[in-house]
Order: sequence, then structure tokens, then C-alpha cells
Amino acid sequence: MNTLSTRPLPLRPLSTLALAAAIGLCAIALSAAVRPSAAHAGQPVEHPAPAPAAAATPSTNPAPVLAVSGIGEVQRKPDFAIVLVGIEVREPTAAKASERAGKSIEAVTKAISDLRLSAMTLQTSSVSLSPAYTWLRDTTGNDGDRRKLVGYDATSIIRVKVEDPRSVGRIMDAAIAAGANRIDGVTFELKAALEARNEAITLAAKAARQKADTLAAALGMSIEAVIEATTSNVEEGWRQPMSQMTSNLAAPASAAPEGLGSSIEPGMVTVKAEVSVRYRAK
Repeated sequence: MNTLSTRPLPLRPLSTLALAAAIGLCAIALSAAVRPSAAHAGQPVEHPAPAPAAAATPSTNPAPVLAVSGIGEVQRKPDFAIVLVGIEVREPTAAKASERAGKSIEAVTKAISDLRLSAMTLQTSSVSLSPAYTWLRDTTGNDGDRRKLVGYDATSIIRVKVEDPRSVGRIMDAAIAAGANRIDGVTFELKAALEARNEAITLAAKAARQKADTLAAALGMSIEAVIEATTSNVEEGWRQPMSQMTSNLAAPASAAPEGLGSSIEPGMVTVKAEVSVRYRAK
């Protein structure tokens, strides 16, 4: 006779672990479903702050600028004159060139001093001694051009300052008669040169402002302020052109019986100034 056994079958360990994991997942899902949200619980909800709006940049137009320039000119009678006169010689040796130039400039200096002009000063301006060469062209094409020593040039220049500008002619004629063969320049100057220069700058600035006012009125604007102002090209004095002096010295004495000095007239000393100004207009 067969009997039925009622003993329970043993559970496998892996099935027990799987069941426990499933129960845990269900519990977590149920807890999340029944949890009240922050909004329903009466708690405030934080939202990210909006980005600040970019500041509006006002559109600004640059103020118009007027750029003009003015020239001022002042004329005065000269107070004194300066003459640069001297000797230039060439000799086979340096010693002979130096000796001849020294004796010649002494004669020129004595001739000028013998004029006995009031308030006159003489001083050495420059002295030089250098070899002189000539170039020999090579026609064979072998050695190239060569230079050959032909002597030595000696130069001595003195500076003569005299307070009577009308005496310049006499100084030049006396120097040339004594053997001078170089006149490096004649200038007429002002003792109050700074005052004349300042006056010229003032006139130039006024001329620039007048030009700016005229330009602004023509454009329907007005001057508001000065942005920048500069001065340039300040010139003063009177100078005899060197080309004219050189040609006169090269001419034979019979061609200018009155002497080179007779062609020098003091005239007026002109002082010029230029002012450039930038104005802001409206």
C-alpha cells in the first residue's frame, strides 16, 4: 500500500534572494508614489534667477572737429649783424697750406679791425685742414679708378659781429681787399627776438581762430573749445643767399668796382610763426 508523504520540499537559496530583492523594489516605488511634493507640502519652490538684462548703450555721435592753421608775421629793424668771412687756400703740403692760411687770415682780421667800427667783435669761427684728391679713371679695366693726392686745403673763417647793420658792406669790402675769398653768410638779427617771436605766434593764433570762426559759420556750427594747439616754422632773421655771394666773389674786380659790400642792404628782419589748432564744434 502506497503512502503520500506530506513533508515540504526545501527552497533553493537563489530563489529566496530574488524574492527579497523584488519585495525591496516594490517598497521603494510605493514610498515614492505616496510622498507629497514640495509644492503640495506648502514649501516654496526655488527657481533660477533670470539673467540680468544687458545695459542699454546710448548712441553717442562724436563732436565735429575743425582743424585750421594761421600764420603770423612781424617785421623789425635789425639791431646787429653777423658776417662770416675767411680764407681758403691749397698748397702741395699741409705745412705750407696751414702757414699761408694763417698769414692770410691775419691780414683779413687786421683790415677789418682797422675800420675801427664801434661795438664790433671778431672771433675765430672755424679752422680746417684736409687733403685734396683727384680721381684718375682707369681706361684699361684692370685696376679700377684711383685717386691721386693733389695738395692740401686749409680754411680759416672769422665771425664779425657789429651793432651797426649798415657797416656790413664796409666789412666785406675791407676783407676782400685784404685777400678774403670766402664769405659764408651775412645775417641781421634782433636783440628782442623773443618778444618778436611771441608777437608772431599771437598773430598766428588769432588768424587761426578767425579762420575757424569763418569755417564754422559757413557750416552752420559754432566753436565750442580748443582740443589741441601747436606752433611750428618759427623763422627769424635775414640771410644773404650764398649763391649770390659766390657769384659776386668769382666775378673780376673790374666788373664790380663798388665792391661786393655795396650790394648788401639791411632791410627789415621778418619773424614768422605758424599755429595749428583743432577746435571742437557744435
